[in-house]
Amino acid sequence: MGKGRSNNGGSNTKQTKRGEKATTCSHPKPMKKELMRAKNINATIMILRNFLSPQDITSIRQCGPTGTLQNHDRSEELDFEHIVYRFETPLKHNNGKLYDRLLDAMVMADDELWRGIPVAGTP
Repeated sequence: MGKGRSNNGGSNTKQTKRGEKATTCSHPKPMKKELMRAKNINATIMILRNFLSPQDITSIRQCGPTGTLQNHDRSEELDFEHIVYRFETPLKHNNGKLYDRLLDAMVMADDELWRGIPVAGTP
């Protein structure tokens, strides 16, 4: 593992990109990680069951759909027909700990599935 990534052996804490310990579950139920592979295309997603508490979900819902409307949030080559509301800024302002946990979960998923996010300190 490189700088900013850690193998925590299945515990509910992990090293963040800033070197801090972060809890990956905010309520007593244990988090369960599942991988789903697509049948017709080469794609895998990670599901983190019990990652969000009811309070976390309420906090996220309070940020949208009043966030910034962005009609196309992916590569122009991809054909997506959905409306996107960006809520990163309101969430970071209203619940910075949850914002950090969500980003840490995204880095963890990338680290295990795709390795597309550069390791901290690399070009």
